[in-house]
Parts: sequence; structure tokens; C-alpha cells
Amino acid sequence: MPLSYIPPCAPTVQAVSPAGPNWVHEVKFDGYRIQLHKHGHDVVLYSRNGADFTARFPSIARAVAALPAKSVILDGELVAMNALGVPDFSALHLKRVTTADLSVWVFDLMHLNGVDMRPKSLLERRARLERLMQEYEGTHI
Repeated sequence: MPLSYIPPCAPTVQAVSPAGPNWVHEVKFDGYRIQLHKHGHDVVLYSRNGADFTARFPSIARAVAALPAKSVILDGELVAMNALGVPDFSALHLKRVTTADLSVWVFDLMHLNGVDMRPKSLLERRARLERLMQEYEGTHI
């Protein structure tokens, strides 16, 4: 049974970034927060607010369909890159992008093959996500 959209955790603004070994920091890309769902042959791309973006980004949906998993939910940022390889939010927002301009920076593995990964530590989820992406790169044409 396909899983529904999962409201993402929202970041909180702080005056100073936390430091120490228990913190992970990420680059903030200027794009759309996106949740990628695959269940069997069905794929749905959800916006940050739960809107269905599948028809808007069919090349991304095809890439998700090719993932080597029966079911998966990934959390990431959909970004349009300009000719210099820099994120271009206005091109993404105004729909002035080609398939080649689009990238998804996946930063979390929420579900995999029926297993809710969220109770696991972020480092465990990231390690499993990395293995999944390596399997994908090994089979993707």
C-alpha cells in the first residue's frame, strides 16, 4: 500500500549555527523541497506543501521509477541549474528549464521497501541512502 505524503520537518532560524560532533550541516540550495515516492511502478513527487508535482517534472519521476527499490520515500531539494552550474530559482519557478537543467539533491531516506527509516539515526539513513544511490548508478543507463 502506497504511503501518503509526510509533512517535512521545518528548519528553525538561529542566530548562531550549532557546533560539535552531534550536528550535521547542509548546503541550502535554492529550489523546491520535494518528497519522492515510489511504490511498485507508481511514482508521486510531492511539493513541500503536499501538492502533486509528478506531471510537472516527468524526467524526475522517471528517474525515481528506475531506483532499485520496490518502495522508497526520499526527501530532497529539486534545483534548476544555470549554464554555470549554479542553482537558478527563478528559472525553476517560471518553468524556464529543460530536463538537463534539473537535479534533485536527496538528503534523507524516509522509507525503504516497507521499512520506516525515520526512527533510525540520520547517519544510518544517510549510509543506506548512499548504498541505494550506488546501486542506482550501477544499473542506470
